[in-house]
Amino acid sequence: MVEEYDQETVDAFLEVFDMMDVEHLSDAYYGQYDSGAEFAQNMVSDMGYVHTDLPYWIAIDWEKTWEDGLSWDYTFYDGFVFCNHY
Repeated sequence: MVEEYDQETVDAFLEVFDMMDVEHLSDAYYGQYDSGAEFAQNMVSDMGYVHTDLPYWIAIDWEKTWEDGLSWDYTFYDGFVFCNHY
């Protein structure tokens, strides 16, 4: 997997999952983010649920979206996001 991904990504995956699961890295890897909240915002925006033309006064709690919604299905570890259901 180091040939396809860098060593840091593979190491992060192995901190969360078992060595026997390394073949699933490409299915589980969702990228690098500064936080689970950033991942939540990116994912929801990419899916088209939130438009970029929202009024400035609308605030979305991305941390709560991560904690209450996405953290059950995704793992955030050291900046890396992996899907728990590969």
